[in-house]
Amino acid sequence: MKDKKRKIIEKGLSLMHLKGYNGTGLREIVEAAGIPKGSFYYYFESKEHFAIEAMKFYYEKKYKEAKRILSDKNVSPFRRIEDIFSYWIDEDFSRAKFEKGCLLGNLAIEMGDVNREMGSVVDRDFSAFESLFANCLTEAKEAGELNPSSDVEKLAEFIWNSWEGTILRMKASKSSRPLNIFQDILHKIILS
Repeated sequence: MKDKKRKIIEKGLSLMHLKGYNGTGLREIVEAAGIPKGSFYYYFESKEHFAIEAMKFYYEKKYKEAKRILSDKNVSPFRRIEDIFSYWIDEDFSRAKFEKGCLLGNLAIEMGDVNREMGSVVDRDFSAFESLFANCLTEAKEAGELNPSSDVEKLAEFIWNSWEGTILRMKASKSSRPLNIFQDILHKIILS
């Protein structure tokens, strides 16, 4: 990715993550990136195109983190699942004082009904995360950590959907309480 395009995405993504799609103006994005408005259109056809590129950038970073942790064969499958959530809580949410949440989840709520392309991007990306979890749960099944009759795809989707709902509640409460409850239930009920 060209350095200038990357800078525009990083600066604009940060704004959009905090303020949402509709709450972030094009003027704010170009000012944050330190570029003239015309330069924006050199890299992006529209604000919508920019948002989709920003979603892709965000997804690739988060997917890489998840894949690294969930694929570590030196750690038990259940521990890996707990580790990725702990990592995101520490790296993303605690540092942001329980604001912002998940960019993909935020945009799904804000734009999923009104912009089918953005909704499809989120759905595809969420499915990719669920596949990582399903792979890890399959390993747990093979290792005897999970009931052999468990449907790993449904369980992975349930875990991911619960996580996204937890993030929404965290944003509303501006506290770690929903995250703590999620981790507790994940550990004691789902991954026990």
